[in-house]
Amino acid sequence: MLKKISKGNWIFAGVSAAVLTGAVVMISIEATKGSDTKSSSEKNYQNDYLSGASYISNSVEFQAAAKTAYKGAKLMFDELSKQSMFDTTKVDPTTFKVLNPEKNKAIPVVFMDIDETILNNVAYQAYMIRTESSFSEETFEKWIKDEEATKIDGAVEFINHVWKNGGVVMFNSNRPQSLWEHTKNNLEKIGLDAKMLKDWTSWEQGINPNLEKPWTVSDYENTNKELRMNTMNANNNGYDLGEAGADAVVLKSIMRIGDNFNDFNDNATHNSLSKERQEVYDNKIRANIGATDKAGTIYDAENKLWINETWNEGYVQIGSNSLYGGWESALEKDFYKKTLEEKRKIKLKSLPIWNPKS
Repeated sequence: MLKKISKGNWIFAGVSAAVLTGAVVMISIEATKGSDTKSSSEKNYQNDYLSGASYISNSVEFQAAAKTAYKGAKLMFDELSKQSMFDTTKVDPTTFKVLNPEKNKAIPVVFMDIDETILNNVAYQAYMIRTESSFSEETFEKWIKDEEATKIDGAVEFINHVWKNGGVVMFNSNRPQSLWEHTKNNLEKIGLDAKMLKDWTSWEQGINPNLEKPWTVSDYENTNKELRMNTMNANNNGYDLGEAGADAVVLKSIMRIGDNFNDFNDNATHNSLSKERQEVYDNKIRANIGATDKAGTIYDAENKLWINETWNEGYVQIGSNSLYGGWESALEKDFYKKTLEEKRKIKLKSLPIWNPKS
């Protein structure tokens, strides 16, 4: 997943249980010319990622972990969508057109991150390792436009299950909304039906959640993912989706799925350090992980209050962030402003110490 921390400044925010399937990354000799001019600290820093990237690319364990999570997610959706306030009869399982729900009811929504949750970008990570380079907005946007990300095992089957059982999947990503057409094409390439990828399902970075049709703009200020979800959940008048019979569609989320802890309640965890993230996990979010019997939670950042929703909502963590992510930026304040050598020292300092007794 991607996180935009300032205008023109992007970072990766999470790697999931993923594997690069059916793709070979070819980096030319020309691409690595001049690599011997790289500082030793930059080389060491990129080499630190080699085992993780190789694991993601080659291990069946990564595939199996994602598949397991998504099989459980299907069961969660089936249970959560049974709540009396949800109408699962208004989504056509063939055309995927959505009608207005019955009065005082809502269409159940699964909010999903994209990067390392549905799409696997390990080839881009491999590019950085091979060329001894760092992440940049320019190269990642080129990667998006090339539409070569592969699938996370189990994601397509889960999304199909939701749409064919009365729910909708919406994409809550920090990819640029302006590149939605390329993201949509990539999602089609991994097997998703184009009819599921309607423009109104894309709530990426740049949308304005306060508009009647938030997805129609792509240059709004940066927003937290939770703000987007909370704004949708608070809209009891519904949205005009541009289809006949779908001019007042009330949408409410029953599941949040992502590879990064910040995909759930980033109003509380954005820019938090490891200790603070652990406290949020232990005291608030842990109860919703894999659960169907816990009320959804909202964090009011302005008043520093946790508020329960009036319906149950479950969270699904896909895989583990072994390469980069919110866990990394949480190691120390302003982590991404540090030099490569400083980042490496911070990581080493964060590790537990064992001193053999003999």
